[in-house]
Amino acid sequence: MNKHLSILSFQHQLESVTLRSVGALLCIALAGYLYLVGSSVLHVMARKEAHAGVEKLMTAIAEREQQYFALSGSISPDHSAIYGLGPISEASYVYRPGGATALNAAPRQSGI
Repeated sequence: MNKHLSILSFQHQLESVTLRSVGALLCIALAGYLYLVGSSVLHVMARKEAHAGVEKLMTAIAEREQQYFALSGSISPDHSAIYGLGPISEASYVYRPGGATALNAAPRQSGI
């Protein structure tokens, strides 16, 4: 009954718990890595779509500006009669005293 046992056949009490813990941590790290890579890829795709949308808006704004400048150049005093506008014979201005000094008015008294 002479049994020869190798030193490698012995197992520490916490070895299985440690092995499971390391395996779980590796799985969590792998899942976190995949999540972060996936989210960064989705953010890059969203950024490209946003840039495409900005380019479309910039093109639309440029077209509207071109139309505005083309239309504003075609209006002259000669065309004012077509739109029902007439020359200004005299200007009337309204003066409202105290409008700017409303902050300097006497403070209201509360009914205490």
